[in-house]
Amino acid sequence: MPSSKFLRQLSVVTLFLVVSAWVAHVAYSYEKDAHAREFRYQAESLAGHIQTQMKRFFVAIDGIRGLASTHPDLSAYEFRNYLYNADLFGQFPAVRAVAYAPRIGVDDLPLLIKRLARDPERQYLRYPTFTVAPEGLRQEYFPATLVEPRAGNDKVYGFDLWALPTRRHAAERARDSGRPIMSAPVVLSQDADSDIKSVLLLNPVYAAGMPTQTLQERRDAHIGFIPAGFTISYALQQILTQESQQILPFSLYDAGSTELAQPNPLAAADLLYSTVTAPADHSTHDQPPQEASVTFTVGGRYWHLITARPLVLTWMEQYATAVLIVLLGLALGAGAARLLEDILASRDTRKRLQFAESEVDAFFDMSVDMFCVVSFDGYFKQINRAWVSGLKFDQEYLLQTPLKELIHPDDLLSSQQVMHRLQQGETITDFRNRYRTRSGEYRWLSWRGTAAPGDRLIFAVARDVTTKMANEKRIQKLAYFDPLTELANRSNFMDQLHREISLARRQHNRLAIFYIDLDGFKDVNDSMGHETGDVLLQQVAERLRLELRSSDFAARLGGDEFCILINDLSGDYSAPAAAQRILQEISSPVDLGIRTVTPRASIGIAYFPEDGEDSTSLLRAADSAMYSAKFAGKHRYACYQPHMTEAAMERLQMEQELRYAIEHNQLELHYQPQICLQTGTLKGVEALVRWRHPEKGLIMPLQFIETAERLRIIDALGEWVLNTACTQAQRWSQSGRERFTIAVNISPLHFEDPELLPTVRNALLRSGLPPEYLELEITETRILQTQAGQANASALRRMGVHVAVDDFGTGYSSLQLLQQLEIDTIKIDRSFITPLAEQPEAAILLGTIVGAAHAFGAKVVAEGVETLEQARILHGVGCNLVQGYYFCHPVPALELPSGDQSLYPKESAVDTAEKGIHII
Repeated sequence: MPSSKFLRQLSVVTLFLVVSAWVAHVAYSYEKDAHAREFRYQAESLAGHIQTQMKRFFVAIDGIRGLASTHPDLSAYEFRNYLYNADLFGQFPAVRAVAYAPRIGVDDLPLLIKRLARDPERQYLRYPTFTVAPEGLRQEYFPATLVEPRAGNDKVYGFDLWALPTRRHAAERARDSGRPIMSAPVVLSQDADSDIKSVLLLNPVYAAGMPTQTLQERRDAHIGFIPAGFTISYALQQILTQESQQILPFSLYDAGSTELAQPNPLAAADLLYSTVTAPADHSTHDQPPQEASVTFTVGGRYWHLITARPLVLTWMEQYATAVLIVLLGLALGAGAARLLEDILASRDTRKRLQFAESEVDAFFDMSVDMFCVVSFDGYFKQINRAWVSGLKFDQEYLLQTPLKELIHPDDLLSSQQVMHRLQQGETITDFRNRYRTRSGEYRWLSWRGTAAPGDRLIFAVARDVTTKMANEKRIQKLAYFDPLTELANRSNFMDQLHREISLARRQHNRLAIFYIDLDGFKDVNDSMGHETGDVLLQQVAERLRLELRSSDFAARLGGDEFCILINDLSGDYSAPAAAQRILQEISSPVDLGIRTVTPRASIGIAYFPEDGEDSTSLLRAADSAMYSAKFAGKHRYACYQPHMTEAAMERLQMEQELRYAIEHNQLELHYQPQICLQTGTLKGVEALVRWRHPEKGLIMPLQFIETAERLRIIDALGEWVLNTACTQAQRWSQSGRERFTIAVNISPLHFEDPELLPTVRNALLRSGLPPEYLELEITETRILQTQAGQANASALRRMGVHVAVDDFGTGYSSLQLLQQLEIDTIKIDRSFITPLAEQPEAAILLGTIVGAAHAFGAKVVAEGVETLEQARILHGVGCNLVQGYYFCHPVPALELPSGDQSLYPKESAVDTAEKGIHII
């Protein structure tokens, strides 16, 4: 009966429809959960990346804490040099200020204020007058006595951490725990007119050598803090690219101290940073937004990251699979009902089956995911249209081509292993490999699948994740690679070094590291600009890559410092030979647009395990060897030797003692007279600095000037010499002496400094010395050929100050320069004076120099005159003034001869009179 047939067909279709609806619900739930898991993973990865980068900052700050621990009286220059040599502000632009806040008792505060007021370093670095802020009587103080960068941080100087509850609470936690602790969000002094959120990182400093195991020991050993203020928004903008922020918009909240058992409830006032441009409008969507939140800890505080997607899935992603399954079930039900009727009626069975199969195929092809059936022998047995649109091949080609010819060669082994696991009955999820497209490029696919071993078939679905993996790779690159050179960064290198040392220790192997520092890189930055310097760093990095083997690992540590890890020293491979090849490759000329330069570098080599058994000691040994290479003449390599550690300690001691000498007035000036050959009387003096060491006695400048230049305190030293010399010259005049010129040596670095002119002007104003009685001597005439050097020389001469070239005839100076440069005086080097008596041609050359100088209006002073014969010859060639031991050694100010006294030795005058030679 028709009714019975209808009921029978309806029952079959309903059964299939119910089963397919249940399967569709399971598929929909799985798809939704998979997207939720992926979204949660992205949020956790983002939070982990932020946490990792913040810890890198904590490690970078920790170094200055170690310096302060061993140097409680940390000087302004030590503090400044450490931060800038470590390139802290270059690596972490979000850092607005780093300070040193020592622990000061109430009775010691007046002494501190007096000491800082008299500190010449702080005056030179333009620190304001030191006062503790906010005012008030407290049992002890933690005022910021040092702060960098100087610009914009005057309000930080003198600020007492102990005065405000928010900062004090974080400081006490840091002191008691021994770890860096962040404060609650604050507004820094630089942002007083805005609502930009920042935090203060408090790093406790303990006296070196004191125990810090217990709470009371830490409190007893505590001597201060290294506070560092940084802006959250700037930090996150540096950590995350703009593209990555757009991919996953988020909001970051401060959720309170980790002293609390649970994070605080979130409030709008606790928002630290947000990339969400506007509130989400979900009115047009049928489903609520998908949210993911992650709580993590940074610096002793809870941070809470929230991210949301306004639409969890597109319609296709959300319903396509479920609808397909329902329709497929409906189609199969209809087909089964018809098949049943065909069987019962024995009519048109084959035709109806074919029709049902074509319907299934049509729905199968509607999916955007790449469904397939794969045989155990490695061929596609069935694929949907998503494979054709994804790989751009014809369906026939894909069905006839072995999978191994489509898979990337590097992924074949892992793909075969997964195929074997499927054949054993396992189910796989998120296996990734690369498939070739018709254009020849490869796309990353993520697979889920299972097998029917009895049918020797695999049922799988793949999804193209190429864009997703590119985003993940981009985020990873930001965390572990230097963006300028694309080499590994310091954090990545230290991790790699630690792993390789662990492996070498287990396998009893050797490895080596090269510590590379460019020679004279600061000159490139100062003369051609930092952008040009960046180009040079990129060129050097590329040249290092050319010399690396696949097993080697290179990194840029910061600034102009690089490291290479050589983890395979087997066979005939020689680390010194590799270092020599690197030096040769680096020294090829580089065209920087402005001019062509020839880079130079110094390399220190250290071996594991001979020179260090851990990453820190090994890096320290390579650094000491690098310094040894520099002291040996630069652009060479040196292998670490135990005595280098002693040399490094001696260098450190010299640096500390020189700073102390400048701070405690152990420097003094001696004055060497410049003598008129006609009269033998004093017509000028050269000011020469000496170091009166309490134990080593009088130390000559050759022994400490290089150290001053390395510590970048040469400008402060030159300023002190200039002020002292001008003041002494004015005192001589006020005591009744006839005025004469006083010459002061200026270092090449100081002569190019824009601050030289105001420094000279202030010295003249303070002392009252007329500018025409001051002469500044520069050794390297190439400085006078730079734009900055020429500008300063011209401005000094307009001011009335004379400019002299010292050691003329050596280094970069030549007669041609007399025509090119405006020079008042040339000082002939002693190497031209010594051979005068024995080499007649020397006198001819000297006469040429003197004549040329006079022709261009320059005065001539001969240095190093030690005999009467030399004086005679100099008088004969027309030299104006001389200085040397024959007439007078450098003497303190009180021992300077009078202006009317002839300084020719008496026996010389008698000797010349007997011979009938008249020179006076």
